[in-house]
Amino acid sequence: MQAVLSPAGPVYPRARFRLLDQGDEWIPPGPCLGDQPLAWMGDQRPGQSEDRLPSLSGVSFSKKEATISFLLLRLSPICCYSSPMSVLPLLFLGLGALQADPGVQGAPAINGPVTIERRSGLMGTALRLSVTAADRPTALAASEAALVALLAAQRRLSTWTEGGELSELNSAPLGAPQTLSPLLDRELTRCAHWWRATAGAFDPALAPLVAAWGLRGRGRLPASAELAAAREASTWQRGRLIEGTFTRNTHQPLLEEGAFGKGAGLAAALLALEQTGAQAALLDLGGQIALHGPGERALHLADPVDRQRPVLELVMTGGSLATSGNSERSSARAAGIRGHILDPRTGQPAATTGSYTVWTPSPLDADCLSTALFVMGPAQAWAWVQARRQNQESSSTTNPVVELIILDWHGDKLRAVATPGFKGRLRALSHDIELTFPLDGEVPWK
Repeated sequence: MQAVLSPAGPVYPRARFRLLDQGDEWIPPGPCLGDQPLAWMGDQRPGQSEDRLPSLSGVSFSKKEATISFLLLRLSPICCYSSPMSVLPLLFLGLGALQADPGVQGAPAINGPVTIERRSGLMGTALRLSVTAADRPTALAASEAALVALLAAQRRLSTWTEGGELSELNSAPLGAPQTLSPLLDRELTRCAHWWRATAGAFDPALAPLVAAWGLRGRGRLPASAELAAAREASTWQRGRLIEGTFTRNTHQPLLEEGAFGKGAGLAAALLALEQTGAQAALLDLGGQIALHGPGERALHLADPVDRQRPVLELVMTGGSLATSGNSERSSARAAGIRGHILDPRTGQPAATTGSYTVWTPSPLDADCLSTALFVMGPAQAWAWVQARRQNQESSSTTNPVVELIILDWHGDKLRAVATPGFKGRLRALSHDIELTFPLDGEVPWK
């Protein structure tokens, strides 16, 4: 399941399209673009891509083919094209105007806050970044700071390629303490906190189990002996985090970023945005949402079976929203595996169905806990959240507020159960959805 941005959104001022070097995009919606803004679309390769520029008709063409189009985009902030061939006649009509830059001379001045939007392939998924600031240079600089922080997190945490800090920990000599960067030290310390707090339902040390089940490929069913060995090797207890160092006590790679990497990257991006002049920002990284600044944002949550169908609307005012569910991956099911989210306590894929959406102030916490609560299943997850609410005297960085929405089908009814903190901010979008807010102490599952 994925949190989907509401169709309703802010009205953007006109702005010139500008070619960027990072392999991402800057979207300047104009009155002719409607809900399909003209944009550079990149593939999923980290950090770079052969960008494609789609037209309103769905035809796309590469950067090389777009050179003429880019020149025309400098002629007017609102021009639209239906295909690459339609650009050619317009080019000759506009050659004389190339001497002037309408973004400076011909375009009307923009009064008030400016919102820009960028998209990029990042961390094996798609990033959508919307930033509002007092003026365009400030908004662009703020978006760049957030993107740089996300790219740094990708390099730091990726175990798919060599050279990253987490990857180097997985290949470090057995029993040799490795000095961590301050940021990775904080991230792993937080992961260790949630490993303890969830009694192992969240565990960042699952690399042997991920390999055994083939979850980085099409999925496979491991033999009993292989699975037993992988389960024995997959536990946070196989590593030692102390005084800014990490020691791996197993011959196999240990750390796996899949259950916390997006949240760590978004947390770093929010920290970077705080150092800029951005008034507000929304970051959507593969369905996990993080907000910076004041104001409300309307988001849609999707049916856990049909991700194209929005079923709940949530008004979000800050923090981060992360969702875990098995509807996102079909390759594992095709290989006979129930799902791609593993239960660290059993070594088996979690048998839970539906989707679990968690809100916390921190993106890293939300990412860790959406996985942990999904692994727990409805009864244990609900009891865990309720126990925290009853024992929580005040919210703090170490003891944050945790809100939960569980969505699952029961017969012909889609049942949505949400903690009381969502009351007044969450509504059903269809008559076949049963939305309830059990009071503290109530047990909706037995």
